[in-house]
Amino acid sequence: MKLEKSCGAIVYRKTNNDIEFLANRSNSPDRHWGFPKGHVEGEETEEETCIREVYEETGLIINPFEGFRE
Repeated sequence: MKLEKSCGAIVYRKTNNDIEFLANRSNSPDRHWGFPKGHVEGEETEEETCIREVYEETGLIINPFEGFRE
């Protein structure tokens, strides 16, 4: 069995006294909500995968903070 690694991000922003989270809706039949994520391609690092997937799914350019993997 081939294992595939995936990476994603919880994207948020602070506004006034709140924190807003970004979720996207799946194209699957159940139309569930989730965070941007996807499979690692080739020799990508986890951080590169995270950045690419968020951009592909939302159009946002993100800068993961140090220790994002934790």
